[in-house]
Amino acid sequence: MAEDNTVHYLKDSVLAFSIGGVGIKVIAFDKNTYTGNSYDRINASGCYELHYVTGGRGTLVTDDRYCELKRGVFYAAGGGKIYRQINGGRQLTDYTLVLRVQTATELKPEFFICEDFERAEICFKNAERECLEKRHSYGEAMENSFRELIILLYRMNNARDAGRGGLRIAANEDKYCLLTDAEFITNFKELSLERLSDVLGLSVRQCQRFLMENYKMSFTEKLLQARMLKAADYLAFTAVDIQHISEEVGYGGSSYFTRNFRRYFGMTPREYRKKCRDIYNSDKI
Repeated sequence: MAEDNTVHYLKDSVLAFSIGGVGIKVIAFDKNTYTGNSYDRINASGCYELHYVTGGRGTLVTDDRYCELKRGVFYAAGGGKIYRQINGGRQLTDYTLVLRVQTATELKPEFFICEDFERAEICFKNAERECLEKRHSYGEAMENSFRELIILLYRMNNARDAGRGGLRIAANEDKYCLLTDAEFITNFKELSLERLSDVLGLSVRQCQRFLMENYKMSFTEKLLQARMLKAADYLAFTAVDIQHISEEVGYGGSSYFTRNFRRYFGMTPREYRKKCRDIYNSDKI
């Protein structure tokens, strides 16, 4: 999401532990303040984002629902789930936890939301305090807070056995997905497979394998997704004309861009813009 202010508590550190035989790595723990609308967000396969709203208001939009965001709301989004946060200029704050989980299959459901999850706030605040104070064994104390949060989430999802049927095997390179997401979000106009390979420190062949294992897409397919999601943001949140949008997302002409957009979203850019305006001006938001 597009953060206006973010505190990265872990930075280059990673917490690793297991619950019921499922290997879990915490690769990011942040405290965020947002005011603007976010871009479309999609996590790598095997990655989950857990959010707890601590203040403000907004709306969470997925492909099949609208959810009001306010203090006490907790939601989790898994790999492949596209979602967007709309604030309409209002401020919203939250805690965010990014996990990679190592086991055989995808966790279900891929999206979960609930209100008044007060225990989540306690877990996040305890972890934040331990990270700031850095007392003896603070890493273990943070781990205990996150462990409790994940167990509560499993139970709320009615998982019969947290040690089986979890998520697909995650790549060993825990930061690759975060770096890849950043490149496709900010540098997609100039991005090439060779450049991404250099950023990740992998050979071209290793990079191709990494994308397929973690995103189920080739580089070309992932680049198309990045361009289409950025174009969708322009259409949803700006009045920029379609010719300019096509240039901004890396297409020389609007005709080729329109064909690709229609193939990807099942509607033309103009139809998509009208749909978004109808939705955002409705009483749902």
